[in-house]
Amino acid sequence: MRLLGIIKKIDGKPRTWTNANGETVYSFRMAFEAEGNQFLGEYTIAPQRLAQLGIRPGAVGYLDIKFSIRDYTSKTTGEAVSVQDIRFSKWSLANANQPAEAPATEAAPAADPQPAADPAPEAPVEGEINPETGLPF
Repeated sequence: MRLLGIIKKIDGKPRTWTNANGETVYSFRMAFEAEGNQFLGEYTIAPQRLAQLGIRPGAVGYLDIKFSIRDYTSKTTGEAVSVQDIRFSKWSLANANQPAEAPATEAAPAADPQPAADPAPEAPVEGEINPETGLPF
């Protein structure tokens, strides 16, 4: 499933192992909050790609989440145990296509000689972050 949410936490030290091709694989544990739910899962990604994709605590974006169940035998009790795995993938920033700064405007208009009435409150602009939820809605 693909959800819009906010990255709450990323563990600093990834779990690492070597794959069959001899390459090092990195898996970061992350907490992601979306639609009133919190998910703790793993994102398999090279450390240098984290910054390139904007993956950091507080980032708002879309994330694919895959749930699966696996069984294993407990080494301490010998019992069969089922656990749920949560895997993250395909991160994209929610505001990735937004310009970083507003474009410069032409010269400012001359000041109005009459004081303006109290302006009506502006409608939320798409891409702004709601301070209560930390999300753009």
